Amino acid sequence: MMDKDEFMAGFSKTFDKFREDRLKPPTPEQLKQKERMEQDIKEYGDAQEFTYRKVRCYMKRNYGWCGYLDCGITADEFESLEDLSHGGMTAHNGFDCAHPGDYPLDPAGEYRDYAYVKHVLERMVDELIKN
Repeated sequence: MMDKDEFMAGFSKTFDKFREDRLKPPTPEQLKQKERMEQDIKEYGDAQEFTYRKVRCYMKRNYGWCGYLDCGITADEFESLEDLSHGGMTAHNGFDCAHPGDYPLDPAGEYRDYAYVKHVLERMVDELIKN
């Protein structure tokens, strides 16, 4: 087991790398992700909802989009959706796009846009109906 000093040394190293990465000028790819996000915000705002196969789905923006299903889900169904959701299910029958690898939380990550989140929600509904 790691002792406190080893843990703190590892944490400090990780934090220093994170801070160093945040201070670098943006790369062309990061600028592209920022433009995608700005266009998405302009087109869709901070919240959207739609009905797919009679299930109400809604999306809201936090750091990135969050997607939710407005329906009752059993524990077994929740588990079956775990792998389909982006980064795992949340307690609110949905998922968020605020993980390592997700822009803007991770500057080197990929922006998960409206179309991506809508597609994931539709796949989740398809899975619920199939089972």
